[in-house]
Amino acid sequence: SPCTLNGLSYQVASTSGASYAEVKHESDEGAVARLAASAHLSQPAYLSDHDYTLKRFPSWYYLEQETKPTASYSRVRRVRPLRKGLQSCDLCQRLFLRRNLFTHLRTVHWYSKEDVLKVKENMRREVSMQMKKVYRSSKELLRMTNTLKGLNTCEVCKKVMPSNDLYSHLEIVHKYSQERIAVVKDEIRREGIAIRNILPVMCPICEERFEGHDDLANHCSAVHSKDGAGGEAQDYSLLSLRFSKIEEFEVWLEEQCERTVTSFYQNCKTGDTYYLRCHRSGKCVPKGKIRVSSTKKTVRNCTCHLNVYLNVDGSIAVKGCFGHVGHSLDAALLRITKPQEIYLKTLLQEYSIDYVLRFCKREFPAKTSRLHHVTRHDLWNIIIRHGLDVKSEDTIGKPKCHPPEDEQDEDYGIPLLEMLADQSEDECVLDRSSPPRILTPSSSDAQSESSHPRPNPPSEKQDLSGLELAANLLLKGVPGEYLLVCIFESSALVARLIPMFQKAFILKVLSKVKQTQPRLMISWKSIIVKVVHLLEYRWAFVCMLLKSNAVINQSVVHF
Repeated sequence: SPCTLNGLSYQVASTSGASYAEVKHESDEGAVARLAASAHLSQPAYLSDHDYTLKRFPSWYYLEQETKPTASYSRVRRVRPLRKGLQSCDLCQRLFLRRNLFTHLRTVHWYSKEDVLKVKENMRREVSMQMKKVYRSSKELLRMTNTLKGLNTCEVCKKVMPSNDLYSHLEIVHKYSQERIAVVKDEIRREGIAIRNILPVMCPICEERFEGHDDLANHCSAVHSKDGAGGEAQDYSLLSLRFSKIEEFEVWLEEQCERTVTSFYQNCKTGDTYYLRCHRSGKCVPKGKIRVSSTKKTVRNCTCHLNVYLNVDGSIAVKGCFGHVGHSLDAALLRITKPQEIYLKTLLQEYSIDYVLRFCKREFPAKTSRLHHVTRHDLWNIIIRHGLDVKSEDTIGKPKCHPPEDEQDEDYGIPLLEMLADQSEDECVLDRSSPPRILTPSSSDAQSESSHPRPNPPSEKQDLSGLELAANLLLKGVPGEYLLVCIFESSALVARLIPMFQKAFILKVLSKVKQTQPRLMISWKSIIVKVVHLLEYRWAFVCMLLKSNAVINQSVVHF
């Protein structure tokens, strides 16, 4: 049926027992609301698919969701219900936002300004009466109001200010330390939680909520101590430590993270306070286009956390817990730390990618060390980030420059096969006092020069016996990774040693290696090339190269 309102033409239609309002010409923002009020629509109102009308339709108007329109109204857009925090009109019982309710009273029910002011005053009195029922004193009511507004009162001088200004005020004016400020922050946070009745931290196992991570750790220690991290028992004891220097804290943190299979991310920073949380917890926020759903975050909250407070005197206070809950411990998902990246960078400067991968898998435990699970992709990222040269298999062991004199040989590479002074040339001792490793320059400084004296340059006799000794040991079953490659004095000496590498000798050695260790074959070509490359150096250097399914080239045999 046609309808005219404020000089505008509208059409109110009824289809399948439902009433709809079609706006043909819309120029007034409140026209649709007034039309609906005058027509007394009992069913939901729908607008025609007119762009101008849809843009001008007031979003605050509340319409109940009923049956959908018929096919003729299939392109009509439905108005969704409003969010929480609505006020109802006493006359028509419709719901509005507070600011739109007063407009509704003036335009629809023709309220004057005085009547609207009376309604505002009545609503204010109702709110204050409800608050007085909850809070016994006016001080509590004032404190609650300030908390909701983001204001807090200084406990010393009773000044009211925002929370960020309050923390600076306590530090500068009242000389509070970071630990005391952290206590004040915790009290303010708990007050806000109590007022809003929201507990932010939830247990991932029983879904019980708590005020903070410390309460969650105490709960897991009492209830979930045996089935915390994927069925593995965890230690949920809270720790509180203090370090005099930041270097001591970094060393301690590195050891604890490797021991407990933990990686942290910085949740937030407030002044000189850092909040570290378990990297397997939190909400995943993708930074790019999502192609495959893969994330390390499995739980919303984990008991593993660390709060770091940097004091003015340079000391560091630490409070937290290293126990995990709700997820299994997987070293492959840990982050590569800065010391580990420097360590891998040192390896890549002298060795190939394949050798570094084999070395890390052999020397580091799979359960706790991230280096055991290092991938080719990780190594390429380090190479690109630091601008390193990619090493090939034929250039392994060729240093770019002389190593520092304070770096001992057995610390810089694989342990040596050392000759004893009281033994014959055919006898040797395999030094296994320390596992094969390549130390960083910082760790080599700690070694004593008296305990590991630097060897003198080898003589011709020692060079000849060195190669014979290495070959004999290889035939006796000594692993090929301990093969000794000596540094020679001149090219003439190399020419004298070349006849040792005859075809029968090479075939005999390779057959023995194939019987004892079928997966490990030695490329004699690479050994000869490395010997030639290392002529210019005067110190003993150990080099190892293992190639699977090595093929003996005839040109190499007659070389």
